[in-house]
Amino acid sequence: MWRKDLKNESLQFFIIQLPDHIYGNHEGRKAIQSAQAEVAETTENTYCIKSSDICENDHIHPATKLPLAQRIADMTKKL
Repeated sequence: MWRKDLKNESLQFFIIQLPDHIYGNHEGRKAIQSAQAEVAETTENTYCIKSSDICENDHIHPATKLPLAQRIADMTKKL
């Protein structure tokens, strides 16, 4: 829909996967992470960037942003 609205069918989208965290509904979080990965696998020019291995697991909005930003930048350079 966004690609059509923006008149750019090859527009790239990057999904930053939810990080793991110790609070809340773990099954729900895993289902969302799985859905995010599935969208990237099944939608052209859509990429999922994993964050759970580099972010703190005690907060849904991790303070450690630089490693994730570097991972996002590296992904965009590859394309």
